[in-house]
Amino acid sequence: MGVPQKRYHLDTIARFALMHARSYPRMARYHDWLPFNDIYSSAANLFRQNALRKVISSRFSFLFVDEYQDCTSTQHDMILSLSESLSCIILGDPLQGIFGFDIPLVDWPTQVDPHFEQLAPLITPYRWAKTNPALGEWLIGIRGSIEAGEQIDLLNAPVNHIQTTDLAADQLRLCYHSINLQGSVVSLLNWPNQAQDICRKLKGNFLCAETMEMDDLLQAAIVIDQADGSDLALEVIKFASCCFSGLPEYVKHIHDKLRNHDADFSHMRKHPAFIESVRQIVHGEKIKACITFLRLCKSASGVYLFRGELYSGMMKVLEEKLLTPNQDLKIIAKEWIEKRRFWSKNTRRLVVSRPLLVKGLEYDHCFVLDTKLKKHELYVSLTRGAKTLTVLNDSNIIRIAPPTTRISRPSMQGTLWDYIP
Repeated sequence: MGVPQKRYHLDTIARFALMHARSYPRMARYHDWLPFNDIYSSAANLFRQNALRKVISSRFSFLFVDEYQDCTSTQHDMILSLSESLSCIILGDPLQGIFGFDIPLVDWPTQVDPHFEQLAPLITPYRWAKTNPALGEWLIGIRGSIEAGEQIDLLNAPVNHIQTTDLAADQLRLCYHSINLQGSVVSLLNWPNQAQDICRKLKGNFLCAETMEMDDLLQAAIVIDQADGSDLALEVIKFASCCFSGLPEYVKHIHDKLRNHDADFSHMRKHPAFIESVRQIVHGEKIKACITFLRLCKSASGVYLFRGELYSGMMKVLEEKLLTPNQDLKIIAKEWIEKRRFWSKNTRRLVVSRPLLVKGLEYDHCFVLDTKLKKHELYVSLTRGAKTLTVLNDSNIIRIAPPTTRISRPSMQGTLWDYIP
């Protein structure tokens, strides 16, 4: 927008709260062991004190908060405390509030409306104005029905509706079909294991989107840092199997030997680079050998990388560990994950993701491959594609799951090794 960087400060609510609570621990009554939800309360109390009001108002003139529908009640109270010192503008859409899990999200009518003047709602579907006006108007038209939890009829909608009798097969077929489309494509499923399973079968054509928290990377870093010998080699192979499809049969053979407490590979004459990297993991420079093994997996014939963000994250963390050998891998991983929050979201052309991970993003084509969704997730899913929207369902009616419904997580058939040719 042309605003000089020195004229603004861009941050997350969590980081802003933590930064100030740590800077004034006595005034905020901050301790390192405080859970984040309590840190927001500490920060809110801090910002209401006269000394901090002067600090804040001397540094800033305005406060803009985007995606306000995803604020928790304690975050909301912190924003209210800042609004006592600054002019405050918030932007949000309650129908896109999908991050309320253990901690409830802010309630718009009772908590937001009493404190902020509501401006005229934005009802022009700009995202679709030049690409698919009919789709934009249809989405505006069904918004009220989604809010009310009513069923959505796709019969005459400007939507590519595919009626299925074999959901899993048609999900895979549509993903392969979408490869030939011009522009960016997102295919949406409900659960992480669904997204990973279908990406594993797509031979590296699609990227499997990762969460901002990168929990799988953090857990793998903790396990790898704590393991040694054969256990470490098993964990590295397990991590590789989470990132790659088509791992060679000899990697499975190495895995099986290690699982049976057999680290003697002297009889294995083929693939010496792989064997030596595993031997080094068990007996030698474990971090350097882990990097070598993962790179060998990536370059092996017939192997496809489908969790590129997870793989590249681990490689960055392991490489940093080589430079700072006394630092815990967990700490390095946490620092890398925190830095990643401020990078632009992934821009790969072909992505398999979940409603939770694509809010705020736009693609040319969106494929909703599972409609067992609650209203917020459904609305986010239907509004991602600027040019086309394709919905896979067992009928022309989408029935919105009630708020109290627990949507069961589907189980995946087979094991990781079933995908090795």
